[in-house]
Amino acid sequence: MCVDSTHGTNGYDFLLITVVVIDDYGEGFPVAWCISNREDQNIMLSFFQEIKKRVGTLTPKWFMSDLAEQFYTAWVATFTTVEPPNKLLCIWHVDRAWRENLKQFSNDQLKVTLYHNLRILLEEVDTHKFELLLEQTIKSLRKSSVTCSFADYFDSYYVKRKMQWAACYRKKSFITTNMYVEAFHKVLKYVYLKGKVNKRLDVCIGTLLKLARDKGFERLIKLEKGKNSERIKMINVRHQSSMKLPLHLVQKTDEFLTWEVKSADGNNSYHVVQQNDICPYNCYVKCTDCNVCIHMYSCDCPDSLIRATICKHVHLLVQSFSSSISIETLNEAVRSPILPLQRIRESSQATDDPKQCQENIHNNLMVLSGHVKTISNIQLLQQINTMVKSALNLIKAKEVNINMPKVKHQPSNTLIQPQRRFFSTKKKRSRANVRLAKPTDKEKLVITELLVKKSQNKFIPMQQNIYCELIFLYL
Repeated sequence: MCVDSTHGTNGYDFLLITVVVIDDYGEGFPVAWCISNREDQNIMLSFFQEIKKRVGTLTPKWFMSDLAEQFYTAWVATFTTVEPPNKLLCIWHVDRAWRENLKQFSNDQLKVTLYHNLRILLEEVDTHKFELLLEQTIKSLRKSSVTCSFADYFDSYYVKRKMQWAACYRKKSFITTNMYVEAFHKVLKYVYLKGKVNKRLDVCIGTLLKLARDKGFERLIKLEKGKNSERIKMINVRHQSSMKLPLHLVQKTDEFLTWEVKSADGNNSYHVVQQNDICPYNCYVKCTDCNVCIHMYSCDCPDSLIRATICKHVHLLVQSFSSSISIETLNEAVRSPILPLQRIRESSQATDDPKQCQENIHNNLMVLSGHVKTISNIQLLQQINTMVKSALNLIKAKEVNINMPKVKHQPSNTLIQPQRRFFSTKKKRSRANVRLAKPTDKEKLVITELLVKKSQNKFIPMQQNIYCELIFLYL
């Protein structure tokens, strides 16, 4: 459940408050709106009570909003008969608040160091290590008079609400930012309102009703035909990444239904646990090649814990199962009319060996011929026949050695290249602001080790790394 407000939808400075839920495909779906001149707790309480009258009691597991508390407080006060949802803060709003507060420091290196420490706290997935780093960070900030005020700010606003922004306390939420609502507001303003300033309130309400109608039809189309949503695209990207990893990285552990998967560089290892044989929810967010969904396997890597997606370690584990398919299994797949179609890892990998390519094509054709006999859908059979004919035509074209001219494909609505404009060549001498970039993996590792060693009162040689000097600027 995501709640946020926006302005600029009418000429009376009324706010548009939107409630968005996440559907089966991991996309935002707006379900309720409120137009009001303010967004205090009393207004939100009346808004949520109207929702309760129409749909009954709602039990979301997660509730995300910006840094304001009135949305969550009003929700809990309205739905008091059920367990309150876990409150989540939008990471983008938290990051922006930290950046704005760090502008009080004139030392650029101090800004970068403090920001890197905060990002490490934000992205740490281990609870014990997070508590250790948080304690050491607060102690370090209070030691210096320069950072003491920032320590008070961080302690009063964020330490008490660490359960709402720290990654270690929001595992499997797959919601990191409130961009579902922001994306809806952008579509409303720039697609339906055509990027123009709307004055009339009735036009805004009519546009919302039209948008709700279109969203309903889009939902029906997705349920009927399916859709390659952003979450499914993320899963496919991780599947392609796993195809580049060797299978020997997967090792069985002594624990039941648990495997250890090492990283490509060999520095880290992650544990993959099988949760279910089949999806208990019959969800649509899954990898069609591996035939697994997000509810069947879990991994302790940051990608799986924070984004709640099928990481590359799970893909690699499932592909290690498929790699053991032998010729006898392929023959059985041809004879069996109900065996599900499985994608063989070796047939998807690029190879320079002609014999290996021939064997992969032969295996795929054997599986395909067995499943064609069980298909009764005429449209699907016609599509398969068209693809097979395309492959045969490709072979014939190569045999005749027809060299087709390369055609430069351009969309029909391609714009012409604009005329070059004059620009000023005068050098501006304004002082450039320091860019607070996220820390790299190397910086995260070094800063984390320094904080841990500092908490254990261990000796740290200052000349080993440049990050040592940065981290101890305020110690």
